[in-house]
Amino acid sequence: MMIKVGDTLYSRESWRRHVPEWRESKITGETKGTWTIGEGWGQIRVNKKTMTTAADRLGHKTRYYTEEMRDAVVFCEAHREHIAGAVRSCGDPEKLRTVAMALGLVLA
Repeated sequence: MMIKVGDTLYSRESWRRHVPEWRESKITGETKGTWTIGEGWGQIRVNKKTMTTAADRLGHKTRYYTEEMRDAVVFCEAHREHIAGAVRSCGDPEKLRTVAMALGLVLA
């Protein structure tokens, strides 16, 4: 998906992952290497490659996500522990081999 001016990006404070509040921001402009969010003195620049802002005075960077990226993060956070628990308690070696292959693990 090509990101363009007018699209919506989503963010939340990375140090507050347990708070599922996502903020929407519209892209208002761009430069060669950044997306611009906001207007005037409140503009924020988001690096196009890393999808992060510059670090604030405490060293925190805000990460921005497209809608698809946000949905993937929400899915992983909601289901990671359940899937890991199911794998941990699985006694079928064929199922475990299939999971290992899907994850790219090389087992002896």
